Amino acid sequence: MGSLSAAAVQIDSLKNAVTEGHVGVEMKRTVTETTYLLFIDLSNSYNAYRHVATNAIRFSQVSAELIKENASAQWESLFGIVLAIDGIEATIAWCAGGSLRAYGSDSFLDRKICNLFPVIGPVDVEAGDLKYIANNFKQLTTNVNTNITLKDIEDNDVAPAVGDVVLKAERLTGIGDADIHYTAFYYTV
Repeated sequence: MGSLSAAAVQIDSLKNAVTEGHVGVEMKRTVTETTYLLFIDLSNSYNAYRHVATNAIRFSQVSAELIKENASAQWESLFGIVLAIDGIEATIAWCAGGSLRAYGSDSFLDRKICNLFPVIGPVDVEAGDLKYIANNFKQLTTNVNTNITLKDIEDNDVAPAVGDVVLKAERLTGIGDADIHYTAFYYTV
Protein backbone atom coordinates (compact mmCIF):
# COMPACT_ATOMS: atom_id res chain seq x y z
CA MET A 1 0.00 0.00 0.00
CA GLY A 2 2.89 2.37 0.77
CA SER A 3 4.31 2.12 -2.75
CA LEU A 4 0.93 2.93 -4.29
CA SER A 5 0.66 6.21 -2.40
CA ALA A 6 4.28 7.07 -3.28
CA ALA A 7 3.45 6.44 -6.94
CA ALA A 8 0.39 8.68 -6.64
CA VAL A 9 2.53 11.47 -5.18
CA GLN A 10 5.04 11.05 -7.98
CA ILE A 11 2.25 11.26 -10.59
CA ASP A 12 0.87 14.42 -8.94
CA SER A 13 4.36 15.94 -8.97
CA LEU A 14 4.69 15.19 -12.69
CA LYS A 15 1.27 16.72 -13.38
CA ASN A 16 2.29 19.90 -11.55
CA ALA A 17 5.58 20.10 -13.43
CA VAL A 18 3.81 19.67 -16.75
CA THR A 19 1.24 22.37 -16.06
CA GLU A 20 3.80 24.97 -14.96
CA GLY A 21 4.38 27.34 -17.86
CA HIS A 22 1.35 26.00 -19.73
CA VAL A 23 -0.48 28.94 -21.27
CA GLY A 24 -3.95 29.16 -22.77
CA VAL A 25 -5.13 31.78 -25.24
CA GLU A 26 -8.50 32.29 -26.94
CA MET A 27 -9.77 34.45 -29.80
CA LYS A 28 -13.37 34.90 -30.96
CA ARG A 29 -14.24 37.22 -33.82
CA THR A 30 -17.01 37.90 -36.29
CA VAL A 31 -15.45 38.61 -39.66
CA THR A 32 -17.11 40.25 -42.65
CA GLU A 33 -14.33 39.90 -45.21
CA THR A 34 -10.87 38.41 -45.56
CA THR A 35 -9.21 39.16 -42.23
CA TYR A 36 -5.80 38.47 -40.69
CA LEU A 37 -5.51 38.40 -36.89
CA LEU A 38 -2.58 38.13 -34.47
CA PHE A 39 -3.34 35.07 -32.34
CA ILE A 40 -0.09 34.72 -30.35
CA ASP A 41 2.36 37.60 -30.06
CA LEU A 42 5.65 36.01 -28.98
CA SER A 43 7.25 39.29 -27.94
CA ASN A 44 4.35 40.17 -25.63
CA SER A 45 4.76 38.41 -22.27
CA TYR A 46 2.29 40.51 -20.29
CA ASN A 47 -1.48 41.14 -20.22
CA ALA A 48 -3.24 38.32 -22.08
CA TYR A 49 -0.07 36.48 -23.06
CA ARG A 50 1.38 34.87 -19.94
CA HIS A 51 4.36 33.20 -21.59
CA VAL A 52 8.08 33.72 -21.35
CA ALA A 53 9.17 36.06 -24.16
CA THR A 54 11.04 33.65 -26.42
CA ASN A 55 10.98 32.93 -30.13
CA ALA A 56 9.59 29.42 -29.79
CA ILE A 57 6.50 27.74 -28.37
CA ARG A 58 5.29 24.15 -28.23
CA PHE A 59 1.56 23.58 -28.74
CA SER A 60 -0.24 20.98 -26.69
CA GLN A 61 -3.65 21.58 -28.26
CA VAL A 62 -5.44 23.88 -30.67
CA SER A 63 -9.19 23.84 -31.07
CA ALA A 64 -11.04 25.86 -33.65
CA GLU A 65 -14.56 26.61 -34.82
CA LEU A 66 -15.86 28.34 -37.95
CA ILE A 67 -19.55 29.22 -38.28
CA LYS A 68 -20.87 30.93 -41.38
CA GLU A 69 -23.99 33.07 -41.45
CA ASN A 70 -25.24 32.35 -44.98
CA ALA A 71 -25.72 28.95 -46.59
CA SER A 72 -24.44 30.18 -49.97
CA ALA A 73 -21.13 31.42 -48.59
CA GLN A 74 -17.90 29.45 -48.51
CA TRP A 75 -15.44 30.37 -45.77
CA GLU A 76 -11.98 29.15 -44.89
CA SER A 77 -9.92 29.82 -41.79
CA LEU A 78 -6.20 29.10 -41.44
CA PHE A 79 -3.71 29.00 -38.58
CA GLY A 80 -0.07 29.83 -39.33
CA ILE A 81 3.34 31.04 -38.23
CA VAL A 82 5.15 34.10 -39.61
CA LEU A 83 8.44 32.90 -41.13
CA ALA A 84 9.76 36.16 -42.57
CA ILE A 85 8.42 39.71 -42.60
CA ASP A 86 9.41 43.18 -43.73
CA GLY A 87 7.67 46.45 -44.54
CA ILE A 88 6.13 45.05 -47.74
CA GLU A 89 5.20 41.40 -47.21
CA ALA A 90 5.39 38.31 -45.02
CA THR A 91 5.87 34.60 -45.60
CA ILE A 92 3.49 32.50 -43.52
CA ALA A 93 3.60 28.72 -43.00
CA TRP A 94 -0.03 27.61 -42.77
CA CYS A 95 -0.62 24.50 -40.66
CA ALA A 96 -2.96 22.00 -42.31
CA GLY A 97 -4.15 20.73 -38.93
CA GLY A 98 -5.35 24.22 -38.06
CA SER A 99 -7.38 24.87 -41.22
CA LEU A 100 -11.18 24.98 -41.27
CA ARG A 101 -13.58 25.03 -44.19
CA ALA A 102 -17.31 25.69 -44.29
CA TYR A 103 -18.44 24.87 -47.82
CA GLY A 104 -21.79 23.89 -49.35
CA SER A 105 -25.38 24.80 -48.58
CA ASP A 106 -25.74 22.48 -45.60
CA SER A 107 -22.35 23.18 -44.03
CA PHE A 108 -22.87 26.07 -41.65
CA LEU A 109 -20.28 24.84 -39.18
CA ASP A 110 -16.81 23.35 -39.17
CA ARG A 111 -15.33 22.48 -35.80
CA LYS A 112 -11.99 20.88 -35.05
CA ILE A 113 -10.12 19.90 -31.96
CA CYS A 114 -6.68 18.73 -32.92
CA ASN A 115 -3.39 18.09 -31.24
CA LEU A 116 -0.78 19.95 -33.26
CA PHE A 117 2.88 19.10 -32.95
CA PRO A 118 2.40 16.77 -29.94
CA VAL A 119 5.75 14.96 -30.15
CA ILE A 120 7.95 16.73 -32.67
CA GLY A 121 9.92 19.86 -31.97
CA PRO A 122 8.67 23.29 -31.04
CA VAL A 123 7.36 25.97 -33.37
CA ASP A 124 10.70 27.70 -33.83
CA VAL A 125 11.66 29.85 -36.82
CA GLU A 126 15.27 29.77 -38.03
CA ALA A 127 16.59 31.22 -41.29
CA GLY A 128 13.10 31.85 -42.64
CA ASP A 129 11.73 28.36 -42.06
CA LEU A 130 10.27 26.22 -39.30
CA LYS A 131 13.25 24.63 -37.60
CA TYR A 132 11.66 21.38 -36.40
CA ILE A 133 8.53 20.99 -38.52
CA ALA A 134 8.32 20.20 -42.23
CA ASN A 135 5.83 22.48 -43.96
CA ASN A 136 5.20 22.97 -47.66
CA PHE A 137 2.12 25.22 -47.42
CA LYS A 138 3.80 28.62 -47.39
CA GLN A 139 2.23 31.81 -48.62
CA LEU A 140 3.79 35.16 -49.46
CA THR A 141 1.28 37.91 -48.71
CA THR A 142 1.27 41.69 -48.65
CA ASN A 143 -1.71 41.62 -46.24
CA VAL A 144 0.72 40.98 -43.37
CA ASN A 145 3.80 43.15 -43.00
CA THR A 146 5.50 45.34 -40.40
CA ASN A 147 3.63 48.43 -41.63
CA ILE A 148 0.19 46.87 -41.11
CA THR A 149 -1.09 46.17 -37.61
CA LEU A 150 -3.28 43.18 -36.83
CA LYS A 151 -5.84 42.88 -34.04
CA ASP A 152 -4.64 40.71 -31.16
CA ILE A 153 -6.77 38.77 -28.67
CA GLU A 154 -7.42 41.93 -26.64
CA ASP A 155 -8.35 43.93 -29.77
CA ASN A 156 -5.08 45.89 -29.71
CA ASP A 157 -3.38 46.86 -32.95
CA VAL A 158 -0.02 45.07 -33.08
CA ALA A 159 2.65 44.86 -35.77
CA PRO A 160 3.40 41.17 -36.43
CA ALA A 161 6.91 39.72 -36.22
CA VAL A 162 8.77 36.52 -37.08
CA GLY A 163 7.47 33.57 -35.03
CA ASP A 164 4.08 35.12 -34.25
CA VAL A 165 1.03 32.94 -34.79
CA VAL A 166 -1.59 34.46 -37.11
CA LEU A 167 -5.09 33.50 -38.18
CA LYS A 168 -6.65 34.14 -41.56
CA ALA A 169 -10.37 34.03 -42.23
CA GLU A 170 -11.41 34.30 -45.87
CA ARG A 171 -14.80 34.33 -47.56
CA LEU A 172 -14.21 32.50 -50.83
CA THR A 173 -17.71 32.90 -52.33
CA GLY A 174 -21.18 34.15 -51.46
CA ILE A 175 -22.29 36.71 -48.92
CA GLY A 176 -22.56 36.90 -45.15
CA ASP A 177 -20.31 37.01 -42.12
CA ALA A 178 -18.58 34.21 -40.25
CA ASP A 179 -17.63 33.63 -36.64
CA ILE A 180 -14.23 32.14 -35.85
CA HIS A 181 -13.15 30.83 -32.47
CA TYR A 182 -9.66 29.50 -31.78
CA THR A 183 -8.29 28.26 -28.46
CA ALA A 184 -4.71 27.11 -27.97
CA PHE A 185 -2.68 25.70 -25.13
CA TYR A 186 1.08 25.89 -25.37
CA TYR A 187 4.39 25.98 -23.53
CA THR A 188 7.22 28.39 -24.10
CA VAL A 189 10.49 26.72 -24.97
